[in-house]
Amino acid sequence: MNYSLTYIGAIVFAIGYMFKLAGVPFVEGDLQTTISFITSFIGVITTLYGRYRKGDISPLGFKN
Repeated sequence: MNYSLTYIGAIVFAIGYMFKLAGVPFVEGDLQTTISFITSFIGVITTLYGRYRKGDISPLGFKN
């Protein structure tokens, strides 16, 4: 998956700052891993949906 590590770093910083203001403790490494997973998962879903819309795979991902 091709995504920007700079954007992930900025998101982690912003979320961490909001958590800090709210007084909620968090582990920065866990948050970065979670955001990376979510970004990759959305990319996979978007790719599969695009292929489904094109018509060359079924809703379950099998080739037609």
